[in-house]
Amino acid sequence: MKLKTPTLPYSITPGKMICLALFFLLFSCGNNGFTDYIHDHEGILSRDQVENLDEELAEHHRKTGNELVFVTTTDFEKSENIEDFAKMYGDRIGVGGSEKKGVVFVVSESRNEMFILTGKGVVHSLNDDKVREIIHLNIMPHFKQGEYYNGIRYGILRIIRVLENRETEFI
Repeated sequence: MKLKTPTLPYSITPGKMICLALFFLLFSCGNNGFTDYIHDHEGILSRDQVENLDEELAEHHRKTGNELVFVTTTDFEKSENIEDFAKMYGDRIGVGGSEKKGVVFVVSESRNEMFILTGKGVVHSLNDDKVREIIHLNIMPHFKQGEYYNGIRYGILRIIRVLENRETEFI
């Protein structure tokens, strides 16, 4: 007597299995440090921190058209230094659009380096002197205490206030 293999009313092909697996993987992983404005390749920010910063940056973009992107990296890819990496990364993802109204804020915790690149469309407000001031007054004190999120957050908030011409407001 031959045993009959039970059949299901539907069939799952290997292709359907792969699609289902990818679907569940995609939606179970959350943002993993990547949003439109946050590219945390080093994984130094928590999911909540990424979401909070992303909301601030999205709101600023809606208000002004300026695009500020925060990036962490362990290496500079084919670039020789962090400044060249910031330029290459910003160009690759199109930060600031054709008007170059963008800022790329790069931190490499593993290399202990940071750089803030300003596009031509925002350099009148956020010049090199102002960037140095933000780094030394708003970011570095927190980084020296190991408080990376606070340094990043206060740096971003200060950049936003400068770009929105709201320098007199307290952070």
